[in-house]
Amino acid sequence: MFLHLQQVLTAEELTAIRSALATAEFQDGKSTASGPAKLVKNNAQIIPSQQPGLQMIDAILGQALSRHPLFHASLLPRTLVPFRISRYDTGMSYGMHVDGPVMEQPPVRTDVSMTIFLNNPSDYEGGELLIRSDVGDLSYKLAAGDAIAYPSQYLHRVADVRSGSRLVAVTWIQSAVRNTEQRDLLFKLNTLCSMATTRDPHSEETTLAFQVYSNLVRMWCDV
Repeated sequence: MFLHLQQVLTAEELTAIRSALATAEFQDGKSTASGPAKLVKNNAQIIPSQQPGLQMIDAILGQALSRHPLFHASLLPRTLVPFRISRYDTGMSYGMHVDGPVMEQPPVRTDVSMTIFLNNPSDYEGGELLIRSDVGDLSYKLAAGDAIAYPSQYLHRVADVRSGSRLVAVTWIQSAVRNTEQRDLLFKLNTLCSMATTRDPHSEETTLAFQVYSNLVRMWCDV
């Protein structure tokens, strides 16, 4: 499932994050890459949780995701990897790669990858996130404050930035349901439950839909 989460961040939150990053010290992004990805990664990066003065960025991003109506319903998140802020200046890119299956200590299984866009598409040329899907490459260059979430098993890359700077926050999510198809089915069923509740919260169909949803979560959930 490829999920576009709109307006994850408010204008005020974006301003606060960009203000904090204005004086931040970025490092070579290769320092957090591993395996073949290290050979194709060309960006600058910081991890806010490792810099005391920037930990508020982590807090803003985490709170913003937690309140978004689609985040929990679609991804059933269990653990998030600390956010990484990546900056791509003119000439930078990230070649085709797949994200590592396990990150951090204690280990987090990467079921879902997420990119939150922190500046406007008009601020830079190029820099599209290109994900190689079963139907061809999907291109994402979203509005500031929007996010794209996608299964971590897909190959993807960031196209060359031809001018300006691309600024994003990246994280990975271990879901309570590791199987992509099962998560997709649960999200669709949960949507049906919400529609049924709106139509008639006391109907037999609504009760049955919630029973099926609850029992599938119980069957597939890893806690």
